[in-house]
Amino acid sequence: MSDQVWNDDALLAELGAALRSAGSGEHSLVAGNAAWALRELSADLELATLAFDSYIDEGAGVRAGPDEGRMLLFDLDGEPSMELEIGQDALVGQLLSAGRDLVTLTDSEGRVETVRTDDVGCFSLPLPNRPFRLQFGQPPKVAVTDWLNI
Repeated sequence: MSDQVWNDDALLAELGAALRSAGSGEHSLVAGNAAWALRELSADLELATLAFDSYIDEGAGVRAGPDEGRMLLFDLDGEPSMELEIGQDALVGQLLSAGRDLVTLTDSEGRVETVRTDDVGCFSLPLPNRPFRLQFGQPPKVAVTDWLNI
């Protein structure tokens, strides 16, 4: 640990140097916008947690390659709620609760696209080229995923 004494000016100078060394800041800007959008979370929304990701889950056996679909499974209250496949040009998913529902994709720039599922909960959305999250369900149980970056 350093014996340097930090004051506000020294700390700001060190922070500035670290930010300049990080490059263009594009990634930081996208992450900041995504974090800012989380302010919309309210008591009416529940977080659907990522329970399985075929890119990183050891239980998947051989990990999916870049040309294969990436499979994700989201849970609500410990129960599976949505399966999602990230393909080359589309998101294809199924809500695991029966019946028709709406699925809304919001990207990190605030663009929104909503689709209705079919009778068994299946849906398809164009693949976004920036971080996104999905919202689904009907009141009183509306869920939102964390931000996904593909």
